[in-house]
Amino acid sequence: DDELDLSGWNAVLEQLAYETDINTIRVYEMDCRYDYSKFLERAAELGIYVIVPLTSRIDGGVLRRDAAYPLCFPRRLRRYGISCLERYWDHPNVLAGMVGNEVMNDLGAWGSAPCVKAYLNYLAARGRKLGERSESSTQTARRTVLPLMYATQHDSPVAEFHPDEAVKLTLDYLTCNDDRVKDDGMLDNTFIFGINIESWCSSLQSFEYEEGGTEESTYHSLWRTMAGGNKTKTIMDAVTGETTTVQV
Repeated sequence: DDELDLSGWNAVLEQLAYETDINTIRVYEMDCRYDYSKFLERAAELGIYVIVPLTSRIDGGVLRRDAAYPLCFPRRLRRYGISCLERYWDHPNVLAGMVGNEVMNDLGAWGSAPCVKAYLNYLAARGRKLGERSESSTQTARRTVLPLMYATQHDSPVAEFHPDEAVKLTLDYLTCNDDRVKDDGMLDNTFIFGINIESWCSSLQSFEYEEGGTEESTYHSLWRTMAGGNKTKTIMDAVTGETTTVQV
């Protein structure tokens, strides 16, 4: 039975549309075996874009963070991802598909990083084929691409890296590509990189400073790092051998 009761979901959509200025939402958990058309169509009617997950908690959609490559990139995950692309492809308000959320959230889970990257590249390739099919279709206004997205935590798995640097390291790894080059010479692994910044923004906080007015804000520190202006170095005590990480 692939029928879902989406009345509660739609009620939340209507509350967001009528009571806030929000025009984009990200749904953390969906299952591509089910049909969410009524929810996505209602979101479109209300002018709301939706970011959908391309993994799941159970069965074929699981991208395991406790296993290394290739065990965390099984054939059933690939099949699940294709079914998700096909399920959401014809909904124009689906803004992006999430290939993973905080998968490499500790040092042990970094063994699954190649699977995140492989899944990202695999779905990008499959998406291009769907896009080519759309371009050759006689139907009008069909999408030619469904952007992919990965969201990382604003934290560091090891003490040697500042959280902002760990975020940059994740981005550098996922975008590093040496052989998948398009005809125009550009690397063919473009995706949206999201950052889950788990801090509350008070009315006294600005982009540059926390609410006290002197300490650099989380957002500004992250911005400096992503722009290449935030570095750390490790200092070792010559007597005790203890190390301390400081910003430079």
